Amino acid sequence: HWFRLSRDLIRQVNRLGIPAIATLHDFFSTCPTAFRLLPDHSFCTDPILPTTCNRCLATDFWWGEDELARGLQLYRDDFINEFELANRVLVLSGSHGHSLAQATGIDDSRFLSHPFRSWHKLSHAPQPSPPPPLRLATWGHQAPYKGSDLLLEAIAKMRHRDDVTLDIFGDCSDAE
Repeated sequence: HWFRLSRDLIRQVNRLGIPAIATLHDFFSTCPTAFRLLPDHSFCTDPILPTTCNRCLATDFWWGEDELARGLQLYRDDFINEFELANRVLVLSGSHGHSLAQATGIDDSRFLSHPFRSWHKLSHAPQPSPPPPLRLATWGHQAPYKGSDLLLEAIAKMRHRDDVTLDIFGDCSDAE
């Protein structure tokens, strides 16, 4: 799942020889406004083209018509390239894959429907062990304005101060 993290994440791992599986849980990757909802809140089944997407994008962006068309084409080219480079593209259902194919122009067979389930019987979590002692540390030049005295006072007021260790690293400004 990536949220505008990168437009070429799969391309990057592909160059390194790392297999990639894209798992699509929604229609986000095929819509520049994220939800494939039209202004009237109906579901958009149109292909991603300037002629179909401008009705939503023109109200959300300050770009001119030519910039919007070019940006949309780059967006479309990038995600189609990502889907083509992925070793597998998993979708929630056949109808989900069909809708993605309709919107992207990618062949239906590229989208594989796979049941999402746990392969292992879930078991109860083990009882947590008691927490380890709290270990605090401070690094840097020690001087009155650094607040180490406040740290020591705070530890002295703690109910479980015997479970706390403090390591102070750094030079002192004077012998006091």
